[in-house]
Amino acid sequence: NKDGYDEISSDGINFQTTPLIYQTDGEYPITFYLKNSTTGIIAKGINYQVKIDQTPPTVPTLTMNQINTSRMARLINFLSFGNWMNTGAEVIMSSTDGTSGIDNYSYVETDTKGTSNTKTSTTGKVTYQNDVEIGITAKACDKAGNCSDLSASETLMIDRKGPEITGVKDQSVYKYYYLPRFVNVKDSGSGLSYAEYLKDGAQAGTIQENVNERIDGVGKYEVNAIDNAGNESTLSFEIVPLPDIDDIDGSDESKDIIDQVKDEYEDIKDKLTDDEKKEYKDWINDALNKWESERKKVIETDDKSAKVEGIGNTSFDPKTELIVHDISNQIIPPLPKNANYYYDVYLKKGDVQIQPNGDVKVYLPDVNIEKPVIYSIDENGKVKEIPCKKENGYITFITDKLTKYAIADANSETKCELNGIEINIDTDGDGKPDVNIDIDGDCKPDINIDTDDDGIPNTNIDTDLDGKPDYNIDTDNDGKPNVNIGPVN
Repeated sequence: NKDGYDEISSDGINFQTTPLIYQTDGEYPITFYLKNSTTGIIAKGINYQVKIDQTPPTVPTLTMNQINTSRMARLINFLSFGNWMNTGAEVIMSSTDGTSGIDNYSYVETDTKGTSNTKTSTTGKVTYQNDVEIGITAKACDKAGNCSDLSASETLMIDRKGPEITGVKDQSVYKYYYLPRFVNVKDSGSGLSYAEYLKDGAQAGTIQENVNERIDGVGKYEVNAIDNAGNESTLSFEIVPLPDIDDIDGSDESKDIIDQVKDEYEDIKDKLTDDEKKEYKDWINDALNKWESERKKVIETDDKSAKVEGIGNTSFDPKTELIVHDISNQIIPPLPKNANYYYDVYLKKGDVQIQPNGDVKVYLPDVNIEKPVIYSIDENGKVKEIPCKKENGYITFITDKLTKYAIADANSETKCELNGIEINIDTDGDGKPDVNIDIDGDCKPDINIDTDDDGIPNTNIDTDLDGKPDYNIDTDNDGKPNVNIGPVN
């Protein structure tokens, strides 16, 4: 050592200074100088900083933060010691290190089944958006590699779903009820904090978690529930008196009431007394008998020229009307046989067209045709022949859906022989589209698609009506397109 410097006598070799020993945490500056042994010139010093950090950071503290959406939610969160959250939560890990500074936080999530998952955060802030119930412990590590002990476990619980209210349905399902209700409230997340029900706007009782609370009596009810995370649920319903049997008639509305009472009874019968069971079963049986006695099995037109008769359990509301309109002046899809009688047949209740609730037998006027044929014409214009027969001055057939009908004579000529032009879609009734246009009235197609009904498109246009295609695609029917502009020989 010379003048406070360590010195070597030869250039270009490695050297080692005497050991520099530092025992305590802190920052230690060191400066190195190079000296030319020939000239004695000392180079500019090289500064080197040594930091010693042997002390780990402080044990982290964990803080849970959330944004509560209501004053009640904030109160419930406070009462549950801030652990239950009903929105996304932010966990903040806080620690200090006086020397090298915090590098990262290592934290462990442990779920209710004991499964652990270790993760790392450089910021100490972790956000949770989904429903969870976990314990969190954390340790802080500094930039020198020292790590603190694990913190105490903090429980984070997020529950965003309100309590479940059962025993009643939303008013979009049932406008009102007739029988007592047994209301149950439970919360599978944070647990139920409080539940009550109001009758006609006034508090009428409280509901314990997962206990069936009987609610009966005519009135408008509201069930309110809140869980330990501050989530709220509300359901409203109304109970009205059972109708008197005298008020039951043969209408569809009365049947809807009877069906609802039956459904309600099946839902709660295990919770009723024997006397109540007998009372409600007797009402259902009496109401059904009254309704069936006032139903109509036959509906006639005003002039009694046509009628429909219910088959089996099919019956009609007494307010139902049968309408049979002559539509011979309307555009009718092509039919296999020429028809002279066309009807639109439907049921009407008030201003609304309705369909029968099962099979019906339709009676249309006998039009003095020896062998009638009935064609149904649906809303898409699809034509279908249906079996029919002559019976007591009517032409009758059976269907479960009323639509438009045409009556033709089975012995008549085909439509193309009468009119000279035939346009057919699905001529064989097999559900496969066949399009034929007969221009010259010989009942042979002049414009044809899929002439052999093999499902392969064949297009033929015979412009000069000689029976040979002048415009043809796939003339040899081998499934390969041949385009010919004729005449084709």
